[in-house]
Amino acid sequence: MLAHGYKPSTVNKPLRSLTEPLQVARDNGAKRALTMQAKTRPYVPAKPTTITIDLGSVDSAAQFMGRAGVEIVEPLRVVSKGKDWMQAWDQIWKW
Repeated sequence: MLAHGYKPSTVNKPLRSLTEPLQVARDNGAKRALTMQAKTRPYVPAKPTTITIDLGSVDSAAQFMGRAGVEIVEPLRVVSKGKDWMQAWDQIWKW
């Protein structure tokens, strides 16, 4: 499925080799993408944000115990709540 306003690349030349249509389509699509003004807006998750993780084993929940903003709501489910997506993500995955 394509975003509204975007068109797939097409090839309107005779074939000289099997890979030529791919190269032509790629080149045409790249040129069009670089010259076309973006018609979409970036996705921004709602604030505040909740991230839910379904775990594969009960043992893996131990790594999330005691983290601020992270709650183990079921034996195989962890929830992180933050003021925005980045805070919720950072609470789960410490760097």
